[in-house]
Amino acid sequence: MKNHQQPSRFIAEIAFGTIIAATLFIPVGKAQASNNAIQTNNTITIGSPSNLEASEIKSRQIKSPKLIARRTVNLSGRWRASDGGTYYLKQIGNELWWFGESPNQGATWSNIFHGQIQGKQIAGKWVDVPKGRNNLAGEITLKVLSPNRLRAVRKTGGFGGSVWIRIR
Repeated sequence: MKNHQQPSRFIAEIAFGTIIAATLFIPVGKAQASNNAIQTNNTITIGSPSNLEASEIKSRQIKSPKLIARRTVNLSGRWRASDGGTYYLKQIGNELWWFGESPNQGATWSNIFHGQIQGKQIAGKWVDVPKGRNNLAGEITLKVLSPNRLRAVRKTGGFGGSVWIRIR
């Protein structure tokens, strides 16, 4: 190592409390010190500037929405709901889309949904499409109970389903 750079132990808390450890090198010249806290990029170390010279530095990484979005469970797939319908979910980052249809290939009702995933909650809007006879719309909030089970905690507009189970 040149310029007296010491390896530092880096402990980061990632989404949902998972802790990882890695070794990285923090050049002393790139750190900024102020008020007994040192900030290097997205990492803050509590202590004095001399802490950078120690071989062990404990840091807490600042969580970003992008990092959390990558760590959420992937909900994409085919699901069956308590209304008898089949729902085709597609997750892109922290956004969720679906196409749902009644058991008679959507002749009674067919809908689409778009919402945002925030932790274990999904909130968004749904609307029936002309494939089915229904012409309803509203909002729905879902709770992710597990990677294979969702439950509605709030719904408006006459939405029928309450529980979703992944079938593929």
